[in-house]
Amino acid sequence: MRTLVTGVLAAAAFAVPLVAAADSKTFTAPSGWVHQPSATSSPGAVARSLDTWKKGNQSLTVLFDAGLAYADELALVRKNISENGLHPTTDRDFTCAGRPAHEVLMSLNGSMFRQVLIDDGAGQGSTRITYSHPDSVPAAPDVDSAITAYCGP
Repeated sequence: MRTLVTGVLAAAAFAVPLVAAADSKTFTAPSGWVHQPSATSSPGAVARSLDTWKKGNQSLTVLFDAGLAYADELALVRKNISENGLHPTTDRDFTCAGRPAHEVLMSLNGSMFRQVLIDDGAGQGSTRITYSHPDSVPAAPDVDSAITAYCGP
């Protein structure tokens, strides 16, 4: 089951149709990370966008989804953790750019996943930042800095 969960976490950002985002805040990836082609969905669909950056065997994705409310996304994450008996090392609420946010950090099948969910406001959907790296590789401090810069004081 954990293999399925790993696959779900790793692929979750790619499993939705995408569109041009109405997101007013832009995530700036750390210097030296290679940007993969971004994706947007067709006109008339719910606003979604996906950006991915890679650096060696590390991955950083930002998914904006105007069709998925923060509370619903957080409920799905909590259900997944509970039903699969996962034990995150971090599972906390905080504030990002003045809005409710939630962070989960866990190790699954040799990879460390950090996921930050951000409420983009009533009717605006949510943003999900996912960073993954092998357990054997220390977390990149520049990713922490990029997320901190995005969330602001």
